[in-house]
Amino acid sequence: PGGVREAGEELADTALREAEEEAGVERRHVRLRTRLPVTQTYASRFLITPFVATVHHVGGLRAQESEIESVLRVSVAELLRAETYRSEIWDLAGVTAEMSFFELEGETVWGFTARVLCQILDTLFTPSAASGEGT
Repeated sequence: PGGVREAGEELADTALREAEEEAGVERRHVRLRTRLPVTQTYASRFLITPFVATVHHVGGLRAQESEIESVLRVSVAELLRAETYRSEIWDLAGVTAEMSFFELEGETVWGFTARVLCQILDTLFTPSAASGEGT
């Protein structure tokens, strides 16, 4: 989920509010873990600041259909399976970009969501990130 920051709102509060509004993730069950680097979308050129969180209770997840298409529950193990991931090189208005895809059962996750998933997986499973070394 994502959206525009309201006046006077901290970025973390925007993330929590949007997760609650768009996917039914109650902020009282969320513990923010880290903020990922600001990333720009290719098509709309929006700058987005993704957050990673632990959600301690996910019972009431539901998609706010006017905002997001669906809510998926996917294990990290499934995301890491070799046959789940693929990438392609696309030309986007004269800019060459690697597009990531996660082929899940009945669903393809791609675009910005796939890019954020790649950032999360890289953060979790890159030795230098796990040990606190590097950037």
